[in-house]
Amino acid sequence: MKFTVSKLINMIGKLFTKRFLSLFALLLLVGSSLRAQTVLTTPNPTSGAYFISTGGVPWDCMIFEVENTNICPIALTNLSTFHWGKGVPANGIPSANDSSYNLWYSLTSLSGAPNVTTGGGWTFVGNSGAINIDTFNQVTQIFAGMNVVIPPSSKARFAIQYKSTMSVMTNTTPPSVTQNGITLTSGGASNIYAGIFPTPSVTAANAIWGTPPNPPIVSFHWVGSATFIQLPPAAPVADVSLKPKYACIGDDVTLKASHPAPNAAGVYTWRNAGGTIISSNSTGTFVIDSITEAQGGRYYVTYSLCGAESASDSVTVIVSVPPAPTVDGKFDYCLNEQFEAVTVNGTNPKWYYIPSGGSPLPVVPTINTSSPNALIYYVSQTDIHGCESQERTEVRFRAAKKPFPPIVNTPVYYCEEAVPDQLYAFGDTLRWYYFEQGGVPTQIAPTPNTSVKDSFQYYVTQTIDGCESDRNRIDVVVTFKPNGIVLLDKKEICAKESIIIGYYGSAFPSSQYNWILPPKGATILNGGFDQGPIEIQLDSPGKFQVKLRVGNTGCISDEYTGEVKVKPLPYGVISVKQDVCLGQPELIEALKYTPGLDTFIWDFANAQTTHFTTDQGPYGIFWAQPGDKVVKVKFIHDGCEETVMDTVTVHAKPSAKIMATYQSYNDQSHLFGTVPYNSGDELCASDSLKVTVEKVEPGATYKWTPTRFFDTYSDEPVTYARVDFKSKIYVEVEDIYGCQNKDSLDVTTKSCCAMTFPNAFTPNNDGKNDLFRPITIGRREIKTFRIVNRYGQAVYESKTGGGIGWGWDGNTNGKPADVGTYFYLMSFVCDGETVDQAGEVILMR
Repeated sequence: MKFTVSKLINMIGKLFTKRFLSLFALLLLVGSSLRAQTVLTTPNPTSGAYFISTGGVPWDCMIFEVENTNICPIALTNLSTFHWGKGVPANGIPSANDSSYNLWYSLTSLSGAPNVTTGGGWTFVGNSGAINIDTFNQVTQIFAGMNVVIPPSSKARFAIQYKSTMSVMTNTTPPSVTQNGITLTSGGASNIYAGIFPTPSVTAANAIWGTPPNPPIVSFHWVGSATFIQLPPAAPVADVSLKPKYACIGDDVTLKASHPAPNAAGVYTWRNAGGTIISSNSTGTFVIDSITEAQGGRYYVTYSLCGAESASDSVTVIVSVPPAPTVDGKFDYCLNEQFEAVTVNGTNPKWYYIPSGGSPLPVVPTINTSSPNALIYYVSQTDIHGCESQERTEVRFRAAKKPFPPIVNTPVYYCEEAVPDQLYAFGDTLRWYYFEQGGVPTQIAPTPNTSVKDSFQYYVTQTIDGCESDRNRIDVVVTFKPNGIVLLDKKEICAKESIIIGYYGSAFPSSQYNWILPPKGATILNGGFDQGPIEIQLDSPGKFQVKLRVGNTGCISDEYTGEVKVKPLPYGVISVKQDVCLGQPELIEALKYTPGLDTFIWDFANAQTTHFTTDQGPYGIFWAQPGDKVVKVKFIHDGCEETVMDTVTVHAKPSAKIMATYQSYNDQSHLFGTVPYNSGDELCASDSLKVTVEKVEPGATYKWTPTRFFDTYSDEPVTYARVDFKSKIYVEVEDIYGCQNKDSLDVTTKSCCAMTFPNAFTPNNDGKNDLFRPITIGRREIKTFRIVNRYGQAVYESKTGGGIGWGWDGNTNGKPADVGTYFYLMSFVCDGETVDQAGEVILMR
C-alpha cells in the first residue's frame, strides 16, 4: 500500500540569467515492505511558500535530511521532484528534458558544509538517466527501486545533483515533515545546504531566506515526494551456551533467545527444521518437554517487530543416544568350571535383571557352575554427557553337561594323487585333533595326504553351551584309481532302437559301476548297473554319450565315455477328416513330413481308392461300411522307419425317408383321426399334410421343397405342407458330419368345393367329437357358418374358421342346447367362386 501527500507551492520567479533556479519540497511516503508493514501517513506541509533567485548563482546541488527515531530500520526506495518538460511557461523558461539527476547519501557527514564525494563520507546511489516528459508542471519520479537503509535512531543526509538547464533554490518556508518517528527536512535547518556540486556552500540563512521580487514575475506550483519502506528488525540471538545443546532422551530442553532491542514489544517465533512454527512468545524461551530422538536437530528463531519478521538465528539440539555396550569373555561353562569375569566394552556400565526399567545391580553378576543352569542379565553404558543407553545388551551365562560327539562320515576314501577336500563333521564349534587323547586342537578341519596308498585317523569334538564333547574318529583310506573304456556294439542307430554297452578295464567285478545314460529318451531293457553287458533303448535323435565312473573302495575313476549317433525317425502328419460319410469320397494325404522323404506305404483300412497324385497323396478314398477306420502310413528315410496312424469315423447317411399323415373323419365313429398318407392317395387341394423323416438326427439340417408348399418351417425335421396341386414333395438332410441324403413323395390332389361335415357330434367335453365343424377347410375363405334349430332360430354363427376351438360347442347363450336335429348353412369361396352348402346334424350327449 502506498500514498503521496502533495504540497502546493506558489513560486514567483524572476529571469536573471538564461537558467532558472528551482527548489522542490520533499514529502514523506511510507509503504509496505515485502512483509506486512505499518502504513505511515504524512500530513500536508504549509502551503504558499515562495521560490526565488538570489542573483543568478548557478545552483545545481541541494541537501535534505532524514531522521529515523524508530526501533526498526527504514529504507528510501523512490524519489520524485518537479521537472520542466516540453511545455514552456509564460516567461519562456526552457525545457529540462534530456537532463538527468545524481543521488548521494551519507550516514556520517551530518553537519556543516558537505563535500559530496566518496572521500567526504558520501556514497553514490545512482544516476536517473535522461528524463523526458510532455508537460512542464508535473511531479516526475527520478529514482526508483533504491534500497538506501537508515538504521534505527539515526540520521542520513541526501544530496541531489541537478544536471539540467535550471539551478535550484528552496522555498521561503522550508518544509519539514514528521510522522511515526520519521522526520524529513529540506530547508531552514543549519545543516541544509544548496549550491555548486560537490561543495554547496549556501546555507539556509543565505540561500533559503531570500527576498522575493515585488511584484513576482511568474508563479508556479512545484511538488516533490519520497517513499520509505519499513525494514524488518535485526535478527535475535540464540543463547550461545546452547550451541550445540546435548540432551538425553526424556530430558526437558529449554531454548532461549534475546534481541538487541530488549525493551521492544516484539514476538519471538521458534520453528523446527521443517519450517513448522512450534512456539510464539515475547520472552524468547521455548521448552521441549521429555525430548525424543526424533526431536533432535536444528531449531530456528526469528523476531517480529514493526510489522515485520527478522532473519533467523538457530541452535542445534543433539539428542545423545549411546548404543548398548558390547561384552567379551566366557559365557558358557561345563559343570564345576571356574567362573571368569566378563569385560564390558563401554563407559560406566550398569547391570540389570530386566531389559528395560528397574534399578541397577549393586555388583557385577556371576553364575554357579556346580549344577546345570542358565542366567540372563542386561548391561547398559552411560556416555560423557550423562546419557544412559536406551538399549541394554543381553548377557547369558550357562553351565551345561557334556554334549554328545559330533556326527562324522567315516570311512572317507581318496584316490592316489587326488586333490583332497577338507574333512567335515556335523556339530557346533568343532575342534580337530590328530590323537585320540591329548594334543592341541585346531578349529580348521584337516586335509588328508593322498600321495601314497595309506590309511589315517583324525578326531573331532563339538562344544555346546561352553562344554566340549568326547572325540569322534574319522578313518581316511587312500587307494588306487581304476582305468578302463566303455564298449558299444553299435555306433549309429535309429531312434527307439537298442544298443548293448559294457566295461573293459582294471576294476574288479565287485567294484561300484556308475553308468550315466543320455538324459533324454534312454531306457534299460536288459542288465543291471554293473560292468555289463547292458541293453538300452534310445528314443531321442542326436549324438549322445554313455558315461561311466568306477569306484574302487571309495576311489572314483575318471569318466569314461562312448558316443552313439541316434538318427531321427521320419515324421509326418496324416491330413484327413476325423468324421466322414459312408460312400462319400474324401481326400487324404501326408503333410509336414521329413524333408527328402520319398517312401510312403499306406494302409487305408479297406477303403476304396478313386484317384491319387503322388505317393504322399492326396488320395481320393471312400468306405462302403460305417465304423471307426484306422488309417496308417509308414515313412521310410535314411534307413529309419516310422508308422503314423489316425482314426477316421465313417458315419452312415442320415435318414431321409418321408413319412406323411393327414386328418381324416370317420363316419362310423364320428371322430377326426390321423391317418398315414400313401403315394397315390388323393387330398383336397390346399389341405395340409404333416411330413417328417423316418428318424430325426440331432443337429441335422433339413430342407423341404417345393417352397410354395411350405410357407414357414421349411427347415424343420417335422413340418406341414399345404398341398395346392399335384406335385412331388422333396426333403434334403445333412447331419452334423456333413453326410447328406434325400427322398421324395408323390402327392395327388383333387378339387373339393363340397365340404364334408359329420352327421352327428357329442359335446360332452371328453375330448372326442366335442365341436361341430367341417372335417377339413384347407385354404378356403369362410364367409358364413350358421346353425339353426328346428324353429329356424340361430344357435351359432361365425364368419371365420380354422383356428383352435373353432366350431359349435353345443351351447346356446352359454347353456347346453337340447339334444336333437339342427340345420347348418355355410358360405365359402372355392376356386374363386362363392359356394353355399347346407345340411343337418344330430346333437347327442
